[in-house]
Amino acid sequence: MNSLKIKAILFDLDGTLVDSIRDIATSINLTLRYYGYKPINLNQCTRHIGDGINKSVSRAFGESVHNDEYYSWDNEFLSRAVKKYKEYYSEHLFDTTTPYPMIKETLSDLNGISMAVISNKAYNYTFEILKHFNLHKYFNIILGGDSLEVKKPNPEPLLYILRKFSVKTDEAIMVGDSDKDILAGKAAKTFTCAVTYGMRSEDELKKLNPDYLIYSFRELLILPGIKRET
Repeated sequence: MNSLKIKAILFDLDGTLVDSIRDIATSINLTLRYYGYKPINLNQCTRHIGDGINKSVSRAFGESVHNDEYYSWDNEFLSRAVKKYKEYYSEHLFDTTTPYPMIKETLSDLNGISMAVISNKAYNYTFEILKHFNLHKYFNIILGGDSLEVKKPNPEPLLYILRKFSVKTDEAIMVGDSDKDILAGKAAKTFTCAVTYGMRSEDELKKLNPDYLIYSFRELLILPGIKRET
C-alpha cells in the first residue's frame, strides 16, 4: 500500500461536493402541486435521487399519487412532468444549494491530481452549479447524466474519463455518497470512497464495502496514495 499513488480522483456532485437536496425537493413538490398532487417529504425525495431526473420525477409522482415509487407512468405524461420540473429547478437552483464545508480548500490542495466530476444530474445543471460556486476550475472533465449513453452505476463514465486521463483503474478513486458511485467504482475496478455527510446513511454505505469511508471532505487528504500540493 505504501507504493500506491492516486493519479485521478472522480467525484459525484449532489451529496458529495454540494448540498442540493432542498432545492431539488422544492422543485419536485412545486411540480407535484402544479398537477394537483400532494407533496412528498425531504426523506422521500432524498431516496429518489441518484438515477437522473426522469427516474427522480417518476418516483416522486409514484410516491405521491400511488404510494408506489416504482409505479410505471405513461411516457408522454412523464415527459411533460419532467419538463415542468426542469422549469422549476432552473428557477430554484441556488435557493439553498451550497458547497459542503472545506470543498474549495481541499480541491485546491489536491491540485496536481487529475480530477473530474461524474454526476447523474443533467450536464447543464451540473456545470451551472459548479460554475456558480467557481468549482469548475478544479476539474479537467465534467460529465452529467446525459453526457454519455449510460450513467452510474454503469462503469463506462468512469472508464471514459480514465481513458482521457491515460490513468489506470488502480490509480484512480471514485468519491461519492451513494450506491451508484460505489458500485460504479467497483465495476470499473477503481478504489472507492464513500462520504457519510451526503444523502445516504453511514450504515447504508458500509454495506457497500467501499475501500474508504470518510466523515468530512477534508479527510480525502489523508487517504493512502493521495499526495497534497505543498
